[in-house]
Amino acid sequence: MAGIGALTSFKFVHAIYTYGLTPKAEREGRAALTIPERVVLLAWWARGVIVEGGFAQLYASSADPDEVADAFKAVGAEAAWQACLDAKAVFPDGPPPGKPDERAERMKPLASGDEAGALWDAQDRAVRSLGEAFDDWVAAYVREHQESFVRSLVSPWVTFFHGAGSAGLFEVPGPDRPGVYPYEANRGPAHYEMGLALESEGSAWCWLRQKDGTRLRFRVVGRHDGGLVLEDFSPE
Repeated sequence: MAGIGALTSFKFVHAIYTYGLTPKAEREGRAALTIPERVVLLAWWARGVIVEGGFAQLYASSADPDEVADAFKAVGAEAAWQACLDAKAVFPDGPPPGKPDERAERMKPLASGDEAGALWDAQDRAVRSLGEAFDDWVAAYVREHQESFVRSLVSPWVTFFHGAGSAGLFEVPGPDRPGVYPYEANRGPAHYEMGLALESEGSAWCWLRQKDGTRLRFRVVGRHDGGLVLEDFSPE
């Protein structure tokens, strides 16, 4: 069977970040992003930077540390937000400068090279230890602000329908043969009616639009491990 496995929070957010937010920001500029999009773009990027190279690498980047802290707080990562506040205390004579080169100059008296990373060891560990909880918080934030992510959700997902309404999203390239496929539910009437049909009749007919504009019809016959069990594919 194809595609067995639940659509994890990491895969959900990472796809939006990689295929939606990042290209949009590069193409149109960060100013074109909605506020929730900017929050997710910055929070997801910043945690990756800290996990990889710690606060030393974050401070060496062009990012505004205060914006990073605000993004962490917005998605509900309170421990990461607190780590950002604590990390600022390492700098003598007030908070770190906004410009990376000025921050680098302020860091020189403290440590150099690999020693700089040890300055924020406690804060680095606080962010790294969040694990999958961080992914869940960001995924929940996206769902709470889904109207702000419409364009960002288009690229990495294939919409499928029950009747005339959108029932959910499959990962690109979408299903085309029997199997179990992870999906993201669209919590609306179509998804609800699909669930009712599945419970009362044992299956629900759905469809998705193919690249050539035609419809591919299939039957949902069950759920397994967070995904949908699909059968009976046929073009309409």
